Order: sequence, then structure tokens, then C-alpha cells
Amino acid sequence: MARAALPFPKQKSYVELLFGGRWLWIHRCNTKGKYVPLLSVALCILLVVCFCVFPGAWDQQSSRTQYEFTFRGDDPALNWYTVLFAAVSQVGAWHLFFNVTTLLVGGVFLELTEGSVRLALVVWGAQTLSMGVHGAMDGRSIVGSSGVGLGLLWAQLALLALKWQDMPLKLVRVVMLCAMGMFDAGSVYSLGGMRERAAMWAHLGGALAAISVALITGVNVRRRHWEWMLSCVGVLIYASLVVWVIALEEKSAGLLAACLLPFLIIWAMYDLRPTRADFSASREAEAQDAPAESVDFGDEIVQEVV
Repeated sequence: MARAALPFPKQKSYVELLFGGRWLWIHRCNTKGKYVPLLSVALCILLVVCFCVFPGAWDQQSSRTQYEFTFRGDDPALNWYTVLFAAVSQVGAWHLFFNVTTLLVGGVFLELTEGSVRLALVVWGAQTLSMGVHGAMDGRSIVGSSGVGLGLLWAQLALLALKWQDMPLKLVRVVMLCAMGMFDAGSVYSLGGMRERAAMWAHLGGALAAISVALITGVNVRRRHWEWMLSCVGVLIYASLVVWVIALEEKSAGLLAACLLPFLIIWAMYDLRPTRADFSASREAEAQDAPAESVDFGDEIVQEVV
């Protein structure tokens, strides 16, 4: 008599693991829902309102307003809040359009999966360290939030690392991120005047800060037992950037960025620490990913995990 084939339970896809639930209006440390993108939309509205009302376009600002809203890396008398205020000051309409577009695209997609609290942590780290790295390496005055916008886009690289074995089209995503980086660098060096005007060090600082914060706080739909080390790498990168910026006399930006460091360390130690449940889930996931071999019981073929 033939033996019936053993049924295997249906495995949830990456999309079901990440989005398989309800919309969440507030931050919750789980993976059972889509987060409503509130903060990213609010930041875009803030940039538009500030451009149209106050402080306005940079070349139309008074000398006093320019002093308050322009980051100057070589000014020892720089007000600490200028590190943050510089994000809402734009050179012109095209500068505003670029920053709003990157904030909207990068922020909405990141906030959908990570939530508003995680997005706020990424934004804080990207803004403070983009200003700090620029001030340490480039003495020019700058305004704008391009470091934050590009940081939100590059934070997807950290999510790829956290969810590499589960995320679909991962190679396509890597290629798109690399193409985006080459386009940004190529546009600066090929377009007339952009090389002198673009703050590439701010872009780099924002990207590195966002990647490190996302490595620590990013949602991992199915964590392997070794992936807690990624959060340690994130803490190391972020702490190194903070120490480097402060050592190069950018104390306002460095100390503001350092305010986030205790939260990241606590998050890495407790929220993402490996537990027995993680090890058990990791072993189950590895068993599910193992190759199958066919066992012949006469008339039926039974799939069996080895």
C-alpha cells in the first residue's frame, strides 16, 4: 500500500514576514505591521514651509538669519543649534526640490518598515554627522538636508545586510544603490560648477551615520544567531565618527551626535541581543533552508529535509 506524501507547512514569504499585519500608527518593537509614514512627510512639509515663509531662500535671507541658519565649520563661535537649523535652509528652488525628493523617497520607504522612532534616530545621526564630517574636512559654509536625504537612501544598505537571506531581489537592490552612488558622484564632477558647490563630505558623513544607525535599530524579520554582530559593527562605526569629528574640533556637531550614542549602545545590548529564542529560530530557519532529498516509498515521492 502506498504511503501518502508528507505535507510541509507553508512558509511565509519575506513580504508576509515584514508586512503581514496591520498598519501601526506608533512605534512598536515587532515586525507585524506597516508603519504609517508620519515623520518623513512632516519633514518634507517643514522644508517647504521654511522655504516659503522663514527663513526663505538663502540668498534672500538677512545677514542675521544667514548667520543663524548657515553651518560654518571653521567658526569657533558657531551656535550649537545651527547644526540642526542648517537643514531647513535651502539655496534655491532646485536645492529644495532635490532635498524634498530624497527625503520623501528615502524616508517613506524606510519609515514604512522601520517606524517613526527608528527613522528619527537615523535622521538625527545623519544630520549631525553630515555637518560634523563636512566641517572637519571642508571649511566652506553649507546649508540644506542633502546629507539626511542621501543617508535615508543609503540606510537601505544596512537593511540589506540585516535581511540578506530573506529579502527578494537583493542583488538588484545592491546594483541600484551602487548606481545611485555613482550617479551622485558623477553628477558632481561632470556638471559645471557642481564640484565647487556640492558638499560631498556631508553626503558621505550622512550616509555612514545612517548606515550605522540602521544596522543597530533596523527590523530583522528572521534573525540568525550571528547577526547580532552587525549591531556591534554599527556601534563601532558611529562611535568612531563621533570621536573623529570631536577630535577635529567640530565639537557642536560631534556632541550632538554623541547624544544618540547611549541609546544606540543600549539598543544594541538589550533589544538586539541574541536569546535562546533567537538561536532556536535560527536553527529552524537553517533547517528550512536546507536542501531536500527525495525518498521513494513505492508509488509516492516524499520530500524530506536532511
